[in-house]
Amino acid sequence: MWLKIFRENFKTAVSLGKTKQSTQGNYSSALGRFLKWLQKETWYQEIFLHNLPDRAPCTIPISRKWKPRVQDYEYGLKVEELPEHLSVFLREWQTFWMPHNSIEEENSQKCENLPRRETLVKTSVERRNKREKRRVEEQGRGTFDRPVLIKYSDKTFKNYSKSVLRFWGWCINVECYSVDEITINWITDKILLEDYATHLIQDRGRSSHSGVSIALAALSVAKYLTYKDSRRRDWSDIPLVEELRNLCNQYKGEYNKQKPQSDEEKWEEKELAHEEARKVVWYLYQHCAKLNARGEKRSASAILKAWRVYLIVKILVYAPIRQQEIRNLREGDTLIRVKDKNGAERYAVRIRNHKNLNKTGKSRYYPLPTVLTQDLDIWLQLIRPTAIEAAKNLDDYLKFFGYSLELEKQLSQRLEEAKKGKTLRKVKNLEDYISSLKKRIKAIHGRIESWEVAKANAEKCNSVFFIIGTGNSQTSFCEPYTDDRFSLLCELVSWNVGGATNALFGCPKFLNPHGFRHIGSKHLRLIGKANCKEAFSSLQGHSVEIDDEYAAQITKDYDLIEEIVDDWWE
Repeated sequence: MWLKIFRENFKTAVSLGKTKQSTQGNYSSALGRFLKWLQKETWYQEIFLHNLPDRAPCTIPISRKWKPRVQDYEYGLKVEELPEHLSVFLREWQTFWMPHNSIEEENSQKCENLPRRETLVKTSVERRNKREKRRVEEQGRGTFDRPVLIKYSDKTFKNYSKSVLRFWGWCINVECYSVDEITINWITDKILLEDYATHLIQDRGRSSHSGVSIALAALSVAKYLTYKDSRRRDWSDIPLVEELRNLCNQYKGEYNKQKPQSDEEKWEEKELAHEEARKVVWYLYQHCAKLNARGEKRSASAILKAWRVYLIVKILVYAPIRQQEIRNLREGDTLIRVKDKNGAERYAVRIRNHKNLNKTGKSRYYPLPTVLTQDLDIWLQLIRPTAIEAAKNLDDYLKFFGYSLELEKQLSQRLEEAKKGKTLRKVKNLEDYISSLKKRIKAIHGRIESWEVAKANAEKCNSVFFIIGTGNSQTSFCEPYTDDRFSLLCELVSWNVGGATNALFGCPKFLNPHGFRHIGSKHLRLIGKANCKEAFSSLQGHSVEIDDEYAAQITKDYDLIEEIVDDWWE
């Protein structure tokens, strides 16, 4: 387009005698080189969202080196394996700490069942006697009636309960205690807890944070068991609680000493500059093309998957919010379209049930950058509906994945012929060819068998991003990324960022969603916008202190010195 405009204007200039026709080639060549450079710049790509390329880039195979680690589930107990007394304890413990528990309901019922004002008419003497009785009661039990309860989120309690189940599993499978010997109080036994933490750190190669985790779970149990005995807000009059607090602080201190070195080792394998992260976004966008690298038409599911990962990563790069909030986005509910103070339309997020709700008591409400608006429009209006609509009937559902009943019939016929040694074309290995046919047929059968469930899921799906399902999880089509499936989203992001960085920079960086928060915090400070960190912390949903900590974890002395070393004296 730009070259065409140049040629038209150059032709006019020649006709007016302002230049010579012979110089056009030199100018065209220089302008062409400039435009090629310009279009590769990240900032240009952000401003002008280009049309997709005809073909997606080639996928470069990568392998991920996993550190060997003994898994907790090898000895951790399952809830269904617990004896009755421990099962009852888990339920009562959860009721105590979770929202709408029995204590909270009891208090609310007392308020709701109060008689009307006209029935509360009492003599002044009766009221006076009642007040004196309350004074005597409070003098006997101290200043406060009960400790203050701060309710847990679902995620917090799940983490604590998993720690307890692992501890019990260690008692049985490692220390060889009988399940009938275990009592509730074992989880608050300091000696047992210390031995268990030592086992985790020394035998299983964990950090001291494992000690913090089990100590916090034990502290939670101790508070539950001693709630009626305490007369202070923070249980500080209960020796057992104070003992476990000290143990927790001990492990925290050890962990804080180890953390700088472990952070440095961890981030060496996955750190990206924010500029590099933006290039990853552009690379993932190119993978949304309708044709693959060989020029073959891609299925609607392949295009939707590419758009899904592209848009999720783009949100993390330009608005590094928690992956929990991305999972909870619902169009028209938690994701809404608004007009900003300048009259421009953009998307905003309004979430009530967020991580810090128990601390802040407020909903999260924040605008998303306008660089996301056009992509979200395309996703919500064009790409996402292809999955919802496809599930309405079996033929469209199969077509969505690039399958059909006719294809299944053809593949079955080829399989029968291949078993007799006959093939449509020459193959290198007949057994591999037969195995490939069986896999494709099995995949089609899996989609056929899962269609009824997929249809029901799609009808009630209101999540902006949802699971497509592969292999044995095909019935999860159009299901949301719930809290117990958060690892699916983390792995989706990590693996695709690893592939993109390998293609772009020759080294895979398997960055998880949380890592983008660190990168954003560091970038904000390096570009001289530290004065904006309070607003940026609000966007991320945490305090400025935590934001400073995130930035410090990945900011090397070299990064800081480089900014001032050439002119610090001026």
